[in-house]
Amino acid sequence: MAQQFKVIINTGKTEDAQTLLAEQGAGQRGRPLIIKAKAGAKYQLVESAKPNNLAPDNIKAKRVGKHLHLMFETDTVADVIIED
Repeated sequence: MAQQFKVIINTGKTEDAQTLLAEQGAGQRGRPLIIKAKAGAKYQLVESAKPNNLAPDNIKAKRVGKHLHLMFETDTVADVIIED
């Protein structure tokens, strides 16, 4: 089973905080999580299986134009894309 990850988006306002789910290998299946970037927002990656909201052990980030592509573990295609 593929690992599950949370992407927590914090804009500084409690009511605007958002949590999205991402899955390892989603990019290879043609279904990456695509997030439209928000000015001033902070993005936190959390591995769902780990206690205390710990980050994933292995992650690759690559800038493609104005977008940020995130790949989990050994994936070669982006699982999460933050646009702009």
